[in-house]
Amino acid sequence: MFRWFENLVSPYPETAPVAPPQGFFAFLWPCSEGLRPWILGMTLCTAVIGAFAVVGALERPGSPFLGRDAGELIGAPCGVAISDDIERTLANASVLIDFTRPEGTLRHLAACDVLKVKMVIGTTGLSDPDRARMSDVGQRIG
Repeated sequence: MFRWFENLVSPYPETAPVAPPQGFFAFLWPCSEGLRPWILGMTLCTAVIGAFAVVGALERPGSPFLGRDAGELIGAPCGVAISDDIERTLANASVLIDFTRPEGTLRHLAACDVLKVKMVIGTTGLSDPDRARMSDVGQRIG
């Protein structure tokens, strides 16, 4: 088994190794690149579950997380099942906190516009027309 791992790396690299960054955070930043979205999500879930009454949690259709407890991933079950039904989930909500992808944010924005549910959006990668649409909906919702 070790032979398989040994074949993955060359014992004699062509270039000299790069010195590791000095300091804890300088070292941690490049090492956590792929984990940052998950860390942000877990931090956000922890803050929301601890500070607000969570009445619903949304995920994309077909997600393996559908039906699971929204707090399960952070070790704090909250009794709210994750759903893909936007209208039903927002029926008892006063605010939707959205940290998704642009296409998900725009779907949530349309539902919030119809249901008059306020939104906090932390999504990145939105275009200028998307931001203008968010502004228009924000004016209507209040």
